[in-house]
Amino acid sequence: MSALAPVAALTALVAYTEKVSCQTDRHDYTLTGASYSSAYGSDCTGYDDTITGSLIVGAVLLAAGIPMVIYGSQRVPEGETASVSVVPQVSGERSGLSLVGRF
Repeated sequence: MSALAPVAALTALVAYTEKVSCQTDRHDYTLTGASYSSAYGSDCTGYDDTITGSLIVGAVLLAAGIPMVIYGSQRVPEGETASVSVVPQVSGERSGLSLVGRF
């Protein structure tokens, strides 16, 4: 989970860059002889939800992933290892295999 936190941070960074670009770009168009001006900075609020959401998701992933890494790095004592084996069974009337395990 903590490995996905940088992806969320990158998403927030790209959304922030797009928002800044939206606020600073202004284009003037000429449409059939009339001057048509379009100000791109007039409605650049759509990026705020993406930035906020990705930062929150990144923080949650990081906060959930750190305890998992710490807990997963603890060593299991040698005497408590799990084992699974296949054991043949043969009798006068039947034969087969059994799966025997200790967890």
